[in-house]
Amino acid sequence: MRLTDTELAALDKELERLSERGLAQLRSYLHGLPDTILNSPDLPASTVEYFSAAAEVYAGWETCPSCDGASDACTPQAPAMLGSSER
Repeated sequence: MRLTDTELAALDKELERLSERGLAQLRSYLHGLPDTILNSPDLPASTVEYFSAAAEVYAGWETCPSCDGASDACTPQAPAMLGSSER
């Protein structure tokens, strides 16, 4: 993309913000929703099932590999993508 240093810094900052937001969601899976929410009469059973399944999938995750990869791509030391010099 040939971003300027300013554009790269802005992209890195936005990715960091989104990563923090995603990690908060991941942590909510790890720690579980409060019983007050899970037992809410307005909460569809499918939402409870989804949350329970997601909690099992993400149980061992401490970070998000997608967020980590995107953040690493914005560092000056990141390897160039194949074919990027041809563009």
